[in-house]
Amino acid sequence: MKYLVIGAGGTGGSIGAYMTEAGKDVTLIARGGTPEKNPGAWS
Repeated sequence: MKYLVIGAGGTGGSIGAYMTEAGKDVTLIARGGTPEKNPGAWS
């Protein structure tokens, strides 16, 4: 089974890490935007 965690912050990242260590197939989605709207996140 594949898992999708929406939100790769502290909580979502921790959950994703624990699930990955348990052998699960996990994908994390983080909000981002575009470089024009949020240049600090793309540096």
